[in-house]
Parts: sequence; structure tokens; C-alpha cells
Amino acid sequence: MKSMILKIALSASAILCAISCLNVSQPVGAEEIHPTAGETDFIGAFAISGSDVVLEVGETSNENILTASHARITNSIGVEVPPIIKSANVQDTPGIYQATIGTTIMSSVEKEITVTVVDKLEDCPTYGIYQLTADDATVPVGQVDEAAILQATNAQALTSGGSPVDVVIKKSNVVNDTPGTYQIVLGIKEEPKIRKTVQVTVTNDAGNEQESLYFVDASDATVSIDQLDEQTLIIMTNAKATDILGHSLPVEIKHSTIKFEPGNYTVTFGLKGDSSLFTKTVNLTVTSDNYVPSRFFLQAFDATVQLGQTDDLSLIQATGANAVTLLGQKANVYVKHSSIEANKTGEFAVTFGVTEDPRVEKTVTVSVVDEINRPELGGGIGNI
Repeated sequence: MKSMILKIALSASAILCAISCLNVSQPVGAEEIHPTAGETDFIGAFAISGSDVVLEVGETSNENILTASHARITNSIGVEVPPIIKSANVQDTPGIYQATIGTTIMSSVEKEITVTVVDKLEDCPTYGIYQLTADDATVPVGQVDEAAILQATNAQALTSGGSPVDVVIKKSNVVNDTPGTYQIVLGIKEEPKIRKTVQVTVTNDAGNEQESLYFVDASDATVSIDQLDEQTLIIMTNAKATDILGHSLPVEIKHSTIKFEPGNYTVTFGLKGDSSLFTKTVNLTVTSDNYVPSRFFLQAFDATVQLGQTDDLSLIQATGANAVTLLGQKANVYVKHSSIEANKTGEFAVTFGVTEDPRVEKTVTVSVVDEINRPELGGGIGNI
């Protein structure tokens, strides 16, 4: 009979790697940082996990703590429960603090993590399966909203398989109506370690004559999930570009935060083929009309394996990857993508999928080591 692993040790090397790249001195009066491995704790019918984190001053909100710690709570059938920060003494100044992750469903389900705040983290535009690119940019006064900045900096994030990932602004000191040069930190929600700093110059220049020869306009709109192609969005938002004489010009989507699921997003329109900053950003609500949510819930946990045990079956077993329906019916889980390299140790991203529904996936971190030291159980040899 196979033994049931009640705790899955997570490797601390991810945090060690992050700290080794800080290239900053320890905060005055702070303790030396000793990251500890995270664990998945089983409390009643719930599994709760979260790792110690390192954050930069200005990025210490509860939301950032939950994201960076990969906080995750699931019930006995694998349905995820939203985690919250129940308590924390974290301050937005360098130091070492404590935070408690929990849920509103059951007060006894909680886990304490260490939050280390430092002055500055080094950029890390590539990590695991993700890569973020962006350029320094210049924007006019009044056009420093997130969508305008992401467009101006050509911010883009992709997985190693070429799938796009939404870029977000993690930190910004831009003052909307004040010309100057500012630093903006970009990142993605899927992997908190991804970050890239760009320089954005805000000017009060009116622009050149060619740029001022046309206008772009659009309105907020609500669409269903099957109306997300560019042409339909242009029609639904009444997006248009006109020259100073009122003649129509072709318009296109310059930037969008849309995902193919219900929610609230932004879309930025501009003159087709033109790279100037004269654009219009609108709010778009995507409804669930004609949208069928998945019946499957997929869970998997960060894990450590040793060289030679990185085949698909071993990865599924080590991470506890499994998928079920609300009625408890099991589904087939497979390795959708893996960045693990043969005969190499380190930390890698592994994405699992469900055969019955290709929309469902889960990405975890797998640490590959030379050998796992397991304690001996008993004095004899036999099946457990």
C-alpha cells in the first residue's frame, strides 16, 4: 500500500535565488535573512500552502503578499478557496515581518509566513516559463494611465510556449500632471519573481503636426464572451479615428487586457498603422452569455524530485496533481508543458492540464536535486 504524504516540502532555493540577486545591503538593524522551505499543511478538510517572500518597499500590500507567497487553499475535493491575510505586522520599510494566511470559511485554517522587505530588488525579466520585455518610453502629460504606459513601453509577456500573459504595473512614482523622468516596475500576476524596470519620461510637448492632425474616440461597452474579435469590439465601442476635417480613418486595437472569460477589462484604440501616443482607452465588460464554465478543478503543489524522476508520471505523483468534478468524478491529468532540462538540477516550471477540458491548467514549481535524503522507516524492508 502506498504511503500517503501529508506534507509536501517546497524547496527554499527559489527564495535563496531571489535574495542572492538583490545586490543590496541588509537593512540596518535587520536580522540576517534565512529563508525556510514552505510546506503544505493539512488542517481538517483543507490544504493550505504558502512560502516566505521577499518584497520591495512600495510593494507590501496584502494582495502582493498573497501573490508572492503563492498562497493556496483547497478543500478535500480540490476546490480552491480564496486565501486572505488574517493578520500581519508588515510595514513598508526594510525589515523582517510575519503574516498569517487564512480563510474566512474556517478560522482554524491558517499558516504563518515570513515577509522580508528590502529597499530594492534586482530586475528578473525571465523566470521559469515566463519572459517579460519592455522599453523606455516618453508619454505626454495626462496620458500616464496603466494602459497608455504599457502601450508606450511595448510591454509584453509570453510563456515559453508563446502564450501571451497580461503585464501589470507593480510600482510607479509617476505624477500625472508633472513633467519629469520616472521609474516604473512591470510584472505579471502569474509569477511574482518576474519584474522589469523601465524609465518613462512625461513631457508637456503638444506633439508634432502630423500627430495632431487626427482624433481617436471610443465608448465603454459590454459584450458577451463570443464577441471578443477586434472588428466586433470596434463596432461595440464605436471606436473611430477622424482627421481634422471629420473624414474617417482606420482604427485598431493598440493594447488590451482582455482574457477570454467574464470580467472587467480595458481596451486602447488608435490609428491603424500609427505608433503615436494619440489613443483612447475604454472600459469593457465581458459577460458570461454563452459561456460554459469548466466542470473540472485541478490542483497541484510545488514539489522536489531527484534526477531521473522527471518523467510525466513521476511529476504527477510528486506534485499531487489531480482533477475532479464537483461530484468527485476524477479526470485525466497530464503534463502540458515542462521547462525541466535533462540531467540538470534547479527550479523549473511545470504546467498540468486536464484532457477533458483544455482550458483548465495549473503551473507549479518543481525543484530537481541530485538526491533526496529520506529518513529510514523502521528496521526492516518491505512494502509500506
